[in-house]
Amino acid sequence: MDDGRVYRPRVNPFADFTDDDFIRKYRFTKPILTEPIFTCAGPREIHTQPAADEIALAKRQFYDRFGFPCIISLIDGSQVPIHGPFPPANEAVYVCRKGYHAINVQIVCDANLIIRDLDARWPGSTHDSFILRNSHIWDKFEQGHIQNTWLLGDSGYPLKKWLMTPYQNAANDPQERFNRQHKHIRSIIECCNGVWKMRWRCLMKPNMFQSPRASMIIASYGALHNFAITHGLPLDEDVDERLIKDQRNIIPYHDPGNNVMNDVPVHERNLSVEYSRTEYDC
Repeated sequence: MDDGRVYRPRVNPFADFTDDDFIRKYRFTKPILTEPIFTCAGPREIHTQPAADEIALAKRQFYDRFGFPCIISLIDGSQVPIHGPFPPANEAVYVCRKGYHAINVQIVCDANLIIRDLDARWPGSTHDSFILRNSHIWDKFEQGHIQNTWLLGDSGYPLKKWLMTPYQNAANDPQERFNRQHKHIRSIIECCNGVWKMRWRCLMKPNMFQSPRASMIIASYGALHNFAITHGLPLDEDVDERLIKDQRNIIPYHDPGNNVMNDVPVHERNLSVEYSRTEYDC
């Protein structure tokens, strides 16, 4: 009996799509989607407690590429647009500095663009330093669970023994060189944010309402990003390849200075301007 509806044949993407079309539509290859992809560590956050060998490897990777000792990760905030919250009682706190509703996502990544930690709990107007102070990252470093390592962050973060920020007003040439190199290395996390959002473009426009589910979705895309990076999956052809080229073409910084560090714990940043590409002890 003809009920006036039009029925289309079901498409089997595994059989009907070419490999390139499959990747373009689903962002993953056919073999990968036949396996469990990831396990989300929590509804709103990705937490990774690095093992000792992972910390040592991260230090070596940053040092070999940039000559900067003891770095294991970079930290930054990234605004993910959302629709205005409902009910609108606290709508204003979700308006970020760029003028739209967003969730301010704290991201920590390594030298390979892997997201090591992600916190998507906070409204867009929340300052990056406030998010850090209320995150488990702060607790781990302040309580000494992770020692003899540095995170690198921009000037929006406080200077800590474990968090290296640039000089606000560089007073001499070593400090200026430190700031240049600091900015040079932080381009990695900017690249990570770009690749993450270009691969999952729904993160670039308001597709979600503010809710615990939105935070969970953002964290899930972080896990999917890591999965894609570790499996070497390509981005779409129309993605601006400069995001990748900029990361690949970062030239290691060579500065024939003095010894790397000493054991004085006060303001390690002042000491780090004296580093060189010699062996370090950290």
